[in-house]
Amino acid sequence: CWVRELVNNFIFAADPSSPEGSAITSSSQGFDCKDVQQKVIERLKALIDLEEELRFTSSKCFVFSPPGLDLLPAPKELYEVHSPNVDIPEYDPHASKAQKKAAAAEKKKLVKRAKEKEKSKSKMLKAKKKHEELLSTRALGALRPLSPQVCCAIGFDGLSVIPAGAEGSQCLSQVQVTKCGGPVIALLLNLLDKSLSDILVEKKSCAFSSGNEERNDNNPYQAASHSTKTNAASAAFISSEDSSKKCFDLLQSYLNAGVFASLHEHLAIVAELRCGQNSSDNDDEIEQQLVATARSLFSCTRTLFESEILTRSPSGKFYLSLILKQLGRGDRRSHHDSVRRPSSAQINSLLVYVADNVSEIITGAYTGDLEFAMDGVLTIQSIYECSKRISDDSSDAKAASTSFGKKLSGVSDKLLKEHWPEETKMNKSNVGKLLTLFLEHSPDRMSSLTRLVNDVLLELPHTEKCKGPVTNYPTCSSSSFGSYYTVVISYLWKELVKIFDCNTKNPAVATKMFEKMAELINFLQSLFDLTKENECLAKKAILLQQLKLGSKFIETFVAKAIPFFQVHFEQHKDTIFELLGRMQKNCRQMYAIIAHGKREKDANLAKEGPRAKKSLELFIHKVKSLLKKNRCMTAMWTKTLAARDIDGSALSDEEGTTQSDDSDAGSEEEVKEEEEEEDDSDSVDEED
Repeated sequence: CWVRELVNNFIFAADPSSPEGSAITSSSQGFDCKDVQQKVIERLKALIDLEEELRFTSSKCFVFSPPGLDLLPAPKELYEVHSPNVDIPEYDPHASKAQKKAAAAEKKKLVKRAKEKEKSKSKMLKAKKKHEELLSTRALGALRPLSPQVCCAIGFDGLSVIPAGAEGSQCLSQVQVTKCGGPVIALLLNLLDKSLSDILVEKKSCAFSSGNEERNDNNPYQAASHSTKTNAASAAFISSEDSSKKCFDLLQSYLNAGVFASLHEHLAIVAELRCGQNSSDNDDEIEQQLVATARSLFSCTRTLFESEILTRSPSGKFYLSLILKQLGRGDRRSHHDSVRRPSSAQINSLLVYVADNVSEIITGAYTGDLEFAMDGVLTIQSIYECSKRISDDSSDAKAASTSFGKKLSGVSDKLLKEHWPEETKMNKSNVGKLLTLFLEHSPDRMSSLTRLVNDVLLELPHTEKCKGPVTNYPTCSSSSFGSYYTVVISYLWKELVKIFDCNTKNPAVATKMFEKMAELINFLQSLFDLTKENECLAKKAILLQQLKLGSKFIETFVAKAIPFFQVHFEQHKDTIFELLGRMQKNCRQMYAIIAHGKREKDANLAKEGPRAKKSLELFIHKVKSLLKKNRCMTAMWTKTLAARDIDGSALSDEEGTTQSDDSDAGSEEEVKEEEEEEDDSDSVDEED
């Protein structure tokens, strides 16, 4: 606590621009700011050593408790008495049959006891480790906190990665730097991230009454509550103004100390050491240190760009531009500029520098840490969201936001094509997130969907036992198939919605719209056939997504495509019949999935079944209405439904009878083209 308090007080003497520093560093004191900065750095190093010793000592001393806290009781697993090791005897070859049988039974008991002992020992070690971590956390949490002003030490010359007097991105290429980061930088970056979160992240507050307000129950019409609300609103407004002033004052002190310029230098050095000419010389220890430093830098950067305080008001945008001049270009003199309101184009141009640095760090060289790569992707996403918030209606601002989206899509696509270590867990939080960002911001979403369906998902069954990985996208395997499948099928529906964001009555665009609809329906059928033809891929979670997202696709098709067909029926009659016929095949598979859920008594499928059946029935009724209006009822006929499994195979009579008992018997309307007859074997019967 004494060392922390020492650093908290002398950090003001290290900043010559602060009033406290000017008073302390006068000639009467006998020292200058540079000496104080060096002493503060030495005390921070000593503080790290002391905290490490405290962390180790407090974790081993179970009877110690910090002042003001009760003793933390140890878990009961640590007090269990363990028997000594048991030696398992060998068989006596000259023993009788009964003796051998008894010896075998005794050996079995001893083996079981040894396994139980090993399991108990492992449980005790886990409980001990957890208790030690809790003890050390309590001890460090009881210390006096470091002041947010201590973060100004990041800008000190003693912690700079480039020589004193040099600044900006241009000098970085002329300076030979061999290391970056370290314990002191890690401590200060974590403190900076916490300080920025405290001042920039808005806390949700709720108004409440204490219950002690004066009331006049005899006059229920007295407007006392209005004044209470007004006073609460006024107090909240004053509190907001006061917190904003404190926020901007602290940011100004960071700008004066060159904190964000130092962040720029560290980002550039990490990019150079990981992706530059000497990157091959890095050993595992240096790589781990660079990754840890980069993740801390990413966290601080995200906190800045996710804050709405810096993008909501003119004052916030002004400070954001000053921060970006240091963070993007490394200009330590930016805080001396004139108080001119920055434009959206200027802020976006500065955001480009930060996005380029982050992108180079995570994609310029291979990393086996997917979590580290995801931190970089989330940082670029925060830059994109910040650009959207500050952009106005000008074409330059919109183009800048679009360019950030393209960069985000490109980085996500590149990471999806990387070969990650086998122990990396791939799920919706990483692979699913990358796929979503790739498709959401893709400049040509239809070509991206075509690639993911034809070159990725449809290639998985051709790998050994459908386990993957796929050659073009190694992140697609049996473990991540659910993430790929769900994201792709969801964007088929979104792309169908996007098709109708134009003048649908214009005959010039109708042909292109029909072509895009045909592609989307073919993709949907390919995805349905993927689980139909490969039993190992037809898992319950996948079938559930087929029902959910397939229902959305059909609902959108009915709401937007059917009226569109009515407008262009005379000119595109054959194309409309073909599209309706293809949609019917997808509807049949959805009926089969609904019936499968009933047979297997799957609660999730049964819950989603009614909505899916409603959308399927609506599709039939709307198609009937469309054909009736255009006098083409001969293009549809009704046939009896047969019981089929999700793989398309016919069920036995016993299974079919059971199924018909559980569900209503039904029939299907079949749409055919007038030029050719469909064979009966091509139709897959539906059932409710």
